[in-house]
Amino acid sequence: PETAKIGFTVELGSATLGSAEVEAELVKPEWFNTPKFPQATFTSRSVKALGGGKFEVAGQLSIKGNTRDVVVPVALTQAGGTTTATGQFTLQRLAFKIGDGEWADTSMVANDVQVRFKLVLTGLAPL
Repeated sequence: PETAKIGFTVELGSATLGSAEVEAELVKPEWFNTPKFPQATFTSRSVKALGGGKFEVAGQLSIKGNTRDVVVPVALTQAGGTTTATGQFTLQRLAFKIGDGEWADTSMVANDVQVRFKLVLTGLAPL
């Protein structure tokens, strides 16, 4: 794991929140500004094994032209030829300028945003 490199891209226009009205707002400059910044990216700097299929991945997350260091806990499980990576972390949306202008008021939309993920991978060696 110490030599692993992890990188991914997320199409911000693919975000769904279950409301067409809210989703129409997400693409605007105050939020993700997807015409100018269509993708978020993550690039790892280090992977630290914690034991028991748990890892700590440190790297840089870029959203809306803003890059911040993040540490992401990741749990790996394997079944057959499939590896599942799950985890969650908190990002502060205002550090990435998500919710600018009148939406910067954290009494309306919290600054702390929980990010949860589940990735299904193939081709990884047994842990």
